[in-house]
Parts: sequence; C-alpha cells; structure tokens
Amino acid sequence: MANHLRLRSIVTWLCAAALWAHPGMAAELKPLQFGGLYELSFSGLRFGKLGVELKDGGKTFEGGNDVTFTGIVRVFVQHESHTTVKGTRPSAGNAEYESRYRTKGKPRRVYMVYRGGELKEHEVEPPENPAKRPPPTAEMLKGTFDPLTFLFRMREELHAAMNAGTKEFSMEVFDGRRLYEAQFTVKEKEIIRVRDRKLASIEVGLRRKPLAGFTGKELGEIDPDEPEVRVWFSDDASLIPLVLEVTPWYGTLRAELRHRCAAGESCLLGLNP
Repeated sequence: MANHLRLRSIVTWLCAAALWAHPGMAAELKPLQFGGLYELSFSGLRFGKLGVELKDGGKTFEGGNDVTFTGIVRVFVQHESHTTVKGTRPSAGNAEYESRYRTKGKPRRVYMVYRGGELKEHEVEPPENPAKRPPPTAEMLKGTFDPLTFLFRMREELHAAMNAGTKEFSMEVFDGRRLYEAQFTVKEKEIIRVRDRKLASIEVGLRRKPLAGFTGKELGEIDPDEPEVRVWFSDDASLIPLVLEVTPWYGTLRAELRHRCAAGESCLLGLNP
C-alpha cells in the first residue's frame, strides 16, 4: 500500500510538472495549453501509461488525466483512474473535481467542489470509516486545493517565487481522503539522456509531508527519510517535463515523456473505471 500511495503521489507530481515554468521566466505568466503521454517503468520494466491534458484560459481552467498500470508483485497493485477538473481562476479557489478509479478491481469515486477557497461539497464512494481514517477538519482544509487545481495554482506560486528569487515553496493538497503538504526546490541545469538522446534540462526536487486523513497503517508505512522525487524539464522555450524519477531502496520508478500531443489531439487514454 505504501508503494501504491507513493505512485499516486508521483503521478500528481508529474502532472504538476507540466505546469512549471523556467526560473528565468518573463514577468508575465501566459495561459498554458499542454498535453502529453508518458511511459511508467520500474527498474527498466514498463508497467503503465499516463495521459494528461491541462488547459489554462486565464479566467477559466480545465484539466484531466488518465492513468493505468499493471501490478508488479510486492511493489505496486493494478490500478486505473480518470480524473477531471474545471473552474474559474485557480487563485480564486473555485473548482469542481471528480476522480473515478479502480485499484485491485475495487472502484472508488471522489467528488469535491471548492468555492472561495473552501470545500463546500465532498463525496467519497464507498464512504470512509472515520474511526480508521480520521478526516481533516474544515479549518485544516481552508486554502487547500484538489490535486488538479493544485497543479494550476502551483504554476502561479512558482512564478511568484521565481520573481522574488525564492528557491523553495510549499502548498497543501487534499485528494478527498488525505491531506498533505507538497514541498518544492528548484535546483540546477544539467544534461540528461531521454530515449537515447542527450538533452539540456532543469531539475526540480519534490517532497511530500502527510498532514491528516491517513490511516495508522499508512502513516506507519511512510518512510520519513524517503528520497525526493526528481523532475527534469527541457531547458528551452517549450519547458516540457521530460522525466520524473524516484529511487527508493527497492528500485527506480521512472516516468518519461514519449509523445507531446498536438493541438486538437487528445492525450487521454479513454478510461472509464
């Protein structure tokens, strides 16, 4: 379970990567249209795919991602998900979010509506047992974001941090069950190898900190010294997330961009868990 939670977090980070901008960005933050297909692998073994679409229209935004991966004995379990969001200006805190997913054949649905930065509607099917998973309080959830709105809002936060010359910042995200803090560190430029090509890139480090909504078993399985997730972006005008990687003791989990979708081309996988 701990590995599965890590993988879901990593998928969120990878979607987030699509919205990052370069440390030397211009003063104006322009709306972004991005779609990409990524391959997931574990120690060189391919086991899944991620499709992501993110559209920022300035006053409105919408996004979606599809994830599917097969089980790897004692490492990850079989999973597929389809997640969407739409809202008005991420900074306003207005969004409608829905995620439908199936893990080990068991379906689950999370639905949330934020208005003015506060969670106004919240459904989890099947419902959680609060005795096993104590929910975050309403006060704790103020100013948090669902996982996809978080990706859009993070771009604004990064822009502000870079203009201020800040290398680190953090935000809080609520997936409908768990609340955690995401911590970001902008690092150095380097040359990396992607699909047998050497590419100029910029590295960013990502870490998570559990805050609320975790079961006792989940908390016990989280390693306080777990390695950070490393993300590399193309060091050019496109600034695409190229690779995401984390290396715990049991192997290397990697997500690599295999195809950037053209305008009008869907990057979603057509999943309906």
